[in-house]
Amino acid sequence: MVGCTTAGEIIGDEVYDDSIVATAIEFEKTQFQAVSLLMEENMESYSAGKKLSKQLDKEVLNFVFIISDGLKVFGTDLVFGMKGA
Repeated sequence: MVGCTTAGEIIGDEVYDDSIVATAIEFEKTQFQAVSLLMEENMESYSAGKKLSKQLDKEVLNFVFIISDGLKVFGTDLVFGMKGA
């Protein structure tokens, strides 16, 4: 799974541009579940979060890693929608 951004990196209270960060994560034992949602025209981020959350198997859920289009999605509302579903 790969994600990327062009917004720069935020570390503490500083923003860094023209830099790169690579992260590798290894799991010894775990289950993965991938869900996706195509943002329809005029879909609100909160509603999208609720729809995504309903697709997840919450019985075995420990962590969620989200990759979203920052131009179409308001991240705070997406997370609130996921938490409220």
